[in-house]
Amino acid sequence: DADGDGDLDVLTHPVNGPLVFFHNNTQTQNRLVVTLQDHIGNRDGIGAIVALTDDHGTQQRREIQLGGGFMSFDAPWATFGFDAERGPSTLSIRWADGMETQIKGLQHATQYHVTRRD
Repeated sequence: DADGDGDLDVLTHPVNGPLVFFHNNTQTQNRLVVTLQDHIGNRDGIGAIVALTDDHGTQQRREIQLGGGFMSFDAPWATFGFDAERGPSTLSIRWADGMETQIKGLQHATQYHVTRRD
């Protein structure tokens, strides 16, 4: 999310080629961006599994990681999208050390959610 508007953008660098930036102009307002602050384990919660369950029981999962392969980088947060009829219900976090946190009562609009573990 290069411009901070909540939708995912992509910056890529083909081998022996120029940088290419794909800007996402989507206007949807139904997303949740989750950032972890872990003061017990690693600072950014690297290795944690974040799962979002919607009102109908459908689940999306993301792993917090910084890289996935050669010359790649992932931002240390998880972005989830959902439609107007299926808003977020429960956010579950399984930290890298196996401990779990569950958050209920999420709203149906764009949110930035920071979860801190002390």
